[in-house]
Amino acid sequence: MAAGILALILIGSYPLSRRQARFAVFPYKTRVNILGGSQESSFLRQTEVTDLLPFSLTDSSSMPIRTAHLEQELVREIPYVRYACAYVSPATRTLNINILERTPIIRFYRDGQTYFMDDEGISIRGRIGSAAYVPVAIGMLTDSIVQSTLYPLATYLHESKEYRHFFSLIDIVSDRKVHLYPRVGDYIFELHGLGTLEEDLSKIPIFYEKILPQTGTNQYRLIKLSYKDQIICQRRE
Repeated sequence: MAAGILALILIGSYPLSRRQARFAVFPYKTRVNILGGSQESSFLRQTEVTDLLPFSLTDSSSMPIRTAHLEQELVREIPYVRYACAYVSPATRTLNINILERTPIIRFYRDGQTYFMDDEGISIRGRIGSAAYVPVAIGMLTDSIVQSTLYPLATYLHESKEYRHFFSLIDIVSDRKVHLYPRVGDYIFELHGLGTLEEDLSKIPIFYEKILPQTGTNQYRLIKLSYKDQIICQRRE
C-alpha cells in the first residue's frame, strides 16, 4: 500500500509539458529525491543516480535532456530502483528526479553470493556497506521453492506488524516443512506448508502465555504449529 502511494506521488509530479521529447535544464540545479528506503535498509546511493546523468552537476550552461529516456536508463541500470520519475520545472529549468527504491523483505544466499528479495518478488544482489533488518533464509532454495514458499512467507511476515521483526532465520527444510527461529528464545517453530499460515502463527502467543510459564524455558526445543487446534512440543534431547 505504501509503495503504491509513493508511486502515485511520483506520477503526480509530472507537468503537462511532459509530452515534449526534450527539455532544457541547468545541470547544477538538478535535484535527486530517493523514496522508500530507510536508515536501516537503504541500498541506493545518490551518486549512482547522478553518475548516469549525461552531464556533470557542476555545469552551469543550459543543455537538453530526454526525461523519458533517463527514467528508463535508471530502472535498467540500477537494480535497486523500482520506479523513476524525471521532470523539468520550466520556469527554473530544474531537473527533478524522484526515485522509488526497492524494499527488501528477506535475505538469502546462493552460489556464494548474498541476495535480497523485495516485496515484488525481485531478487537483487547484496552490496558491501549496505544491510537490511530482515530475516535470513537458508535451506532448500531452488527457484521454484523461492517463489512458491519463501516469497509468500516473507511477504506475510513483512506485512505483519507482529511478526515483521520477530524471526531472525527461516530454514526451508523442504517444500512442505519450514523452521522459523525467533530473534529471542532458543526455540524452533515448525510449519507444515503455508496453507494454514495465519492460523498456525496465531498459536505462538499461546505458547508463550500458556505453555512456557508451566514448563520453563529449557524443556522444549521444537514447537509444531500446523496440527489442527493443537501445539505439539518436542522435548530437548
